[in-house]
Amino acid sequence: MRKIYILFLICASFLFSKAQYYGDFDNSFKIGINAGIDMPSLDNKTPFINYKPGVNIGVNLDYFWTWFGLGADFNYISNATESTYPSDNLFLNTIKLNNIKLDKHPINRMFIGIGPNFKHEFSEEFSAIFKLRGGISTLKNGEVQQYVDQANRIDLNSHNSYDIKSIASAKAQLEFNYFFTENLGLNFGAYYLQHFQVKENGSGNIAGYRPFTENNGQNNVEQNYQGRSSLEHEAHSVGAFAGLVYRFGNSYTSKKSKTTSYPYKLEVIVKDKYTDEALPNAEVLLINSQGQRAYYGTSNKEGKITFNNVKPDDYELKGKFRDITLVSKRVEKTTLITLIPMKMDLENEDERFIIEGKVSDCNTKKTLPYASVSLKNETTSEVRNLKTSANGTFSFMAKKDELYSIYGKKSNYFSQTENLDGKLNDRTKKLFLNLQVCMEEATCDKAINLQNINYDFDKTEIRNDAKPELDKLYQFLADNPSIKLELSSHTDSRGSDDYNLKLSQGRADSAVNYLVSKGLSRNRIVAKGYGETKLLNECYNDANCREDQHQHNRRTEFKVICAK
Repeated sequence: MRKIYILFLICASFLFSKAQYYGDFDNSFKIGINAGIDMPSLDNKTPFINYKPGVNIGVNLDYFWTWFGLGADFNYISNATESTYPSDNLFLNTIKLNNIKLDKHPINRMFIGIGPNFKHEFSEEFSAIFKLRGGISTLKNGEVQQYVDQANRIDLNSHNSYDIKSIASAKAQLEFNYFFTENLGLNFGAYYLQHFQVKENGSGNIAGYRPFTENNGQNNVEQNYQGRSSLEHEAHSVGAFAGLVYRFGNSYTSKKSKTTSYPYKLEVIVKDKYTDEALPNAEVLLINSQGQRAYYGTSNKEGKITFNNVKPDDYELKGKFRDITLVSKRVEKTTLITLIPMKMDLENEDERFIIEGKVSDCNTKKTLPYASVSLKNETTSEVRNLKTSANGTFSFMAKKDELYSIYGKKSNYFSQTENLDGKLNDRTKKLFLNLQVCMEEATCDKAINLQNINYDFDKTEIRNDAKPELDKLYQFLADNPSIKLELSSHTDSRGSDDYNLKLSQGRADSAVNYLVSKGLSRNRIVAKGYGETKLLNECYNDANCREDQHQHNRRTEFKVICAK
């Protein structure tokens, strides 16, 4: 237990040695309620009595000036007791002991303590607080009596109850707060609670047990009862909790505006350096000369944000747009108080494109939320995997001189591959590039076209430029192991019917053989050549059609085979 306490303090010390304070809630008052689990340990030398994990209910009041504060805690803790002494097959002098009784009561504690708080703010919403508390506790009950209920009672395992009205105690607690509104949030964390010099209740033999030996399932109890008198010992516990926290007061800047009014104003335009395009919803902050975050906000749809009532100081203007860190600038105090309002640009100098994409169903055009998107940099062979949002959207950064292929993955859906070539776009004119990824649901007997499966004239061999599309079909089958497919090849109407049927069957066989060579089981896919029997237009024999119309009929498809 002490090792846990030491580890707890080391972790907290490391965290708060790197503390930073954003100043978003000065002079703030917080109240929290929580509940959780408590795991006790009492050094009372009772080898056959355990104290089980129990419930902890807490209320805490905290006040902060900056990163430092004071607080008070109240905790009610109840732990059930348990006897681990045998209750079956007990024998004393060869006589079997019957009518074994067990009386047990939970041990209940209440703790009240006060002490300092140390706060580390990760963001405006999320913070960690390390709390130290000193105070007093009560310990009540916890009695365990296991005995043979007969005229001459035989005690087997026992410990008297506690009845302590006031005992010195200390608590160390690491707590995390996450505010989902300006004032209301969640709190959760862990604690270590120590009670010093716990005095047991009663005189004489207040605890003891009767030794026994086990032999072939029979517990032979000794005649002598090993009792002991009251002793002082330590009691401690660790626990975890979760609950709600409410903070009173307003933000740093609004509180300052109530107490001190400054005429100084800073207007910031967030934009892209190369296109002058405004960047909305960018995070912008002012770091004061003490390294603290003094002002914070987000840019509007025109990329503009105005900080009013700015206290004269030297600041660093910083910002972030999505995952891009904007180029910071210095705000000099002398300039701030001279130019009213002071105007500055905060720029994105990143030369990459921002790709904004959407994944949708090819037929219904509905977006597909939470689909996987695979992004392959064809220049470096690096592959990244993303998830679409609830709206079916995704975004990523693309280098201006590199080629990317993008396709989606979703159960029972087959994705078309989209290509994006940074060289074909001018970064000085565009920051955002839009991309649509289309996926088709693979349902029973529905034909789905495989793009870019081309063959040399009068040949059946798979060309290298067709392999990426077949590789994608292989991955689809690997991701959906219960699916079986028919892979079909089709020709145009030129040439004899028999010739086209034979040619298409050979091409379908080649495609299937390629998939099998990659490890696909042959019983999951069937090759079928249809020749010119399933034309998609009116280009039958001797019809006068353009080449692109004939090309439309030359295709490779697959469809899911469902059990009849």
